[in-house]
Amino acid sequence: MSKISFSPESRTWLLSTPHSSYGLRLDTADTPCHLHWGAPLTLREVESLPRTYPPGRGDSFGGLQDPEELAVDGGPRYGVPGLQVRFPDGTRALEWAYSGHRISEDEGGAALELRMRDRHYPLAITLNYRVYHDADVIERSLTLDHTSPVGGGLDGAPIEVLRADSASWALPERGDYRLSHVVGAWAAETRLRRDPVAWGETVLTSRRGISSHHANPWVMLDAGDADEDHGRVWSAALAWSGSWRITVQRSTDNRVSLTGGFGHDGVSWRLSPGESLTTPTFTGLYTAGGFGAASRAWHGYVLGHVLPHPEEVRPVLYNSWEATGFAIDEAGQRKLAARAAALGAELFVMDDGWFGARSSATAGLGDWQPNPERFP
Repeated sequence: MSKISFSPESRTWLLSTPHSSYGLRLDTADTPCHLHWGAPLTLREVESLPRTYPPGRGDSFGGLQDPEELAVDGGPRYGVPGLQVRFPDGTRALEWAYSGHRISEDEGGAALELRMRDRHYPLAITLNYRVYHDADVIERSLTLDHTSPVGGGLDGAPIEVLRADSASWALPERGDYRLSHVVGAWAAETRLRRDPVAWGETVLTSRRGISSHHANPWVMLDAGDADEDHGRVWSAALAWSGSWRITVQRSTDNRVSLTGGFGHDGVSWRLSPGESLTTPTFTGLYTAGGFGAASRAWHGYVLGHVLPHPEEVRPVLYNSWEATGFAIDEAGQRKLAARAAALGAELFVMDDGWFGARSSATAGLGDWQPNPERFP
């Protein structure tokens, strides 16, 4: 059974899924910090985990002791900011302040709303988490609220949102990591790339306005020793079909993390008083069973919680393109449809060649009106 636990003494939260745990806490400055993402632990075990940077270690500016749940602008931070805003007076630095939290449960699982705000400006920031009883996937998103009343003064002016990632994910400290992602092109769709995580920043993105086989917002990381049946694997997928950006960072102290969300550089949103912005869901998954277990866990999650009608039987589809190419007309397609139906096909698709002047691969693309000569 998945659940969410909280310790008020240490201000620590534990998200438990059937086969994994995720821990976070508030430090003394009210910064939401990451503690653990991996094998199942109890709340007490998460509370007792050693800090990432023990006293005496870290940079001369007193760097954060643990990775942030969402990296922001301001202070001695050297990583990729997942949340960037510009307040009406030009200030861009954010300072966390804790406002409270809410844990809720239902038949499917549990949810956590970690409510934060900026110490000086009218911006409320909610970190949203969701776990399910039958899945090891953790759903995360971000909600921004301009809390100033409408009208008058600096507080009543819009806040410019420069970047609003759905979540940042931090991985345990290991000797090395390997990054898996997919790239593609026409006739070479969704090719798997698997390379060591580079020092610095690796940016995966799409500015096409869609997610597709060209660039898909999914990543998987392992310590270099995983295969289909063995090894610890961390994976994340952004539930968004527009432009997106995911940045994988390997810092100078060999810590690996990633942050991601919708949109890309150069695009901003104006949040007026009373307005709210909620990001798409960024889902994360941990498994100790290798790449195969990760694939099966993702499939189970999609069937159980993403597809609107997973129990619906899809029709048997026939695509006429391979049979006809560009030699397509109404009479021929009718005959082909009859033969496909006799074989048991239930859905007939004309892939290409039916529109505009599309008689070859060099004409007609984008003219989505049926050709009146071929289909009178």
